[in-house]
Amino acid sequence: MAEEILIGPYITVATVDLSAYVMSMKINREGAMEEFVTSNVGGTTVFKRRLFGTQDFSIEVEWSDDFAAAKVHATLSSNFGTPVVVVAALHGSTPAATNEVWTDTMLYGSLPAGGGVGSHMTKSTTFMHASGTPVADITP
Repeated sequence: MAEEILIGPYITVATVDLSAYVMSMKINREGAMEEFVTSNVGGTTVFKRRLFGTQDFSIEVEWSDDFAAAKVHATLSSNFGTPVVVVAALHGSTPAATNEVWTDTMLYGSLPAGGGVGSHMTKSTTFMHASGTPVADITP
């Protein structure tokens, strides 16, 4: 696969498009591996065996903060602690084999605001899977 540069990430939170404020984004799909030891009955051969266990899904976003109505802070603040539908993709909103557009019901538990004196204000948000099954659309 070719190397890529992150240009034009796409994200909506509760149907509000906040893509213009994304400074960085990571879409994380993780699975736990359960490990146990097996051997044949009466034999001397012992192997470690692994099975795929539980899964988790999250999206990490670093935002350029904006406090205007229907922008980053207002959108995240009004939905804080409430499951919201998040739609995200790394390369715009058009699904493709190289651009999975993820849709999931998610929660976030932190809403920082601030920054250094005289510096650009940013905030970081980690959206965590809340319910249902995350769906990845690759159909253009």
